[in-house]
Amino acid sequence: MQKQTHLKAFILVLAFFTFHAGFSTAQSADKTEQQIIQLSKDKWQWMADKNVDKLSTLFDDKRNLFI
Repeated sequence: MQKQTHLKAFILVLAFFTFHAGFSTAQSADKTEQQIIQLSKDKWQWMADKNVDKLSTLFDDKRNLFI
């Protein structure tokens, strides 16, 4: 009987940590996604404003590629 209680407790703890890890990863992905969206919006605004200084940070000088 005691083994079943320990097994149930172990499964509950394992489920909790699995859920928590998945939730933390989702929050991190959402934050990263929002940062990318904001950068894209900023980039378009810099292009509309012809802000060359801000846009220059998006170019790779070694290969002249727009990143």
